[in-house]
Amino acid sequence: MKKIIIAYATYTGNTQDVAARLYKKLAAEFQDKEFILQNAATLTLKDLQNIGALILGISSWDEGPNPNGELFIKNINQHSPRLQNLSAALFGLGDSAYTEFCPALPQVEMELKKWGAQVYPALHALDGFVSPEKDEALFSWAKKFLNNAQ
Repeated sequence: MKKIIIAYATYTGNTQDVAARLYKKLAAEFQDKEFILQNAATLTLKDLQNIGALILGISSWDEGPNPNGELFIKNINQHSPRLQNLSAALFGLGDSAYTEFCPALPQVEMELKKWGAQVYPALHALDGFVSPEKDEALFSWAKKFLNNAQ
């Protein structure tokens, strides 16, 4: 498998923190793979075309992606992307007190599928602030994705 990007679209920094912890754990577990931690708003179409897998963390803001998540979608959409060789998995941070919990996840999933990416069917939603227990569940989810994406 080529490089694996763990990207984050964050507004308050929580999604970035979670992505950084996930990056450290996955890099230690899969030492034979190259991992890159990157802000999703800075990803280019070329970045996405030259990797083996994308794990994207995105927080929800109001009824959809936060502003950095919207910027990621806008930046890629302007190039009429074709990403048939991309395997992607999505995790999101949200608050279940809202009517819609993590609404950014299905919206970004739809965009990735529209671009031709193969999206891991299990979207992973995290409620509220992250704890060690939630970190471990996210790590297990990401390992399953990487083992299936190979």
